[in-house]
Amino acid sequence: MNALFILIVSICIGILFRNKDFFKPSGKIAGATVLLLLFVFGISIGANSYIIENISTLGIQSLLLAMAGIAGSVTAVVIIRLKFKRDKQ
Repeated sequence: MNALFILIVSICIGILFRNKDFFKPSGKIAGATVLLLLFVFGISIGANSYIIENISTLGIQSLLLAMAGIAGSVTAVVIIRLKFKRDKQ
């Protein structure tokens, strides 16, 4: 709940100050923050002995889940494009 509140407040601040100069480097800061989060996430995975012991099983499951997500996304895009193409004609 706290994270959602912070997200909503930060969106409102971004809307209010979107044309101000001090927000120009926010894209670079966001990119660096994502890299930092991935680094910390990697450390937490490496420190978890259950994950490391079962990496082959979990890796295959993760790969299948990722592939299913990609296939679902591509399917949704194709369906939406076909629908909008029909609406234009």
